[in-house]
Amino acid sequence: QRRAMATCEVILSAGPIKSPQLLELSGIGDAARLQALGIPVRHHLPGVGENLIDHLQARITFECTKPITLNEIVRSPLRQGWMGMRYLMTRRGIMATPSATVHALARTPGLPDRPAVKIQLHHLTGADRYAGRGFGLDPFPGFAVGFFQLRPESRGHLHIRSTDPHEAPVIEPRYLDTEGDRQAMLDALRLSRKVSQQQGLSGYVARETRPGADVRDDTGLLDYI
Repeated sequence: QRRAMATCEVILSAGPIKSPQLLELSGIGDAARLQALGIPVRHHLPGVGENLIDHLQARITFECTKPITLNEIVRSPLRQGWMGMRYLMTRRGIMATPSATVHALARTPGLPDRPAVKIQLHHLTGADRYAGRGFGLDPFPGFAVGFFQLRPESRGHLHIRSTDPHEAPVIEPRYLDTEGDRQAMLDALRLSRKVSQQQGLSGYVARETRPGADVRDDTGLLDYI
């Protein structure tokens, strides 16, 4: 154990997850919630852990017509070695680029007066956000157009579930909880499809792999998002 004493204010800067977790563990939060866990209430502050705002990102993925994406590079030790050597020698190539190489802020029909969504290009694709074997990447060349809402309306919350500081809190982001958020993401998805059909990009599209070109209605698209 370590104990640090302060003679004035303490600034807690542990991020959007750990900060409310530490406050509640310390007895600062909604009194009823803390008492239910047997935590002595030092200060009743019901806003702790509330009003969580997160940017939900979804991606349309495509099979690429050319073997120029990270999908096939990761599967080839030779190409991985070349990618690494190129970066070490020239500081150029894929290793010198961010994961999203093109960005655009765009208006939508629901908010025509100012940018409402962001779309961005990724030179890799996968079904599980790259956590599995081989980074979970698809076994074919692929790229994705990602999109998210700039100013989501939905508000979630997170709270501790026990007095154990090592136990992760319960997080309820409440994504797409408002009609405005749902419509904004639908507009962004359809805009991303439109981007993929433009002259500079359409030649690289073999097929749409997720959600699939046959998924067109709002219900199917929201299920995918």
